[in-house]
Amino acid sequence: MGLIRMMAALGLVLVFAIAACERASATNTTAGGAEADSVDSIAPAEVHNACVKTFNETMANPNAFLVDVRSADAFNKAHIPGAVQLSGDELLVALPEDKATPILLYCNSGRRSGAAANAVVGLGYTDVLNLEPGIKGWKAAGMPVA
Repeated sequence: MGLIRMMAALGLVLVFAIAACERASATNTTAGGAEADSVDSIAPAEVHNACVKTFNETMANPNAFLVDVRSADAFNKAHIPGAVQLSGDELLVALPEDKATPILLYCNSGRRSGAAANAVVGLGYTDVLNLEPGIKGWKAAGMPVA
């Protein structure tokens, strides 16, 4: 189990390194210093931070993959119905094969899930949504928890 965690962590580092390289090469310049357009400058997918209403509406998509990135203990206390609990390396190996699948992530406040969402986008997923107020905001809005 330790080897799997280490490999997943290394994979995550690699994803961030590749994303950083792609961002750095996204702006090309000509010899005169002016910016030049190129195929390399196509912007990658972005994480979309969502409010409770938008997140809930997107959950209605039957293909959506809803993930709680908090600990198993926190998940067992309360979670959004239909969510699976995956954190760290578990998330990276459990994602659906189809990179166009809507991936919906949340944590307690939106910070940790935002970082996880960036890693998922770095893997090539194109429809990634982060619940910005987290489950705290979800509960404050009167939404159901299991």
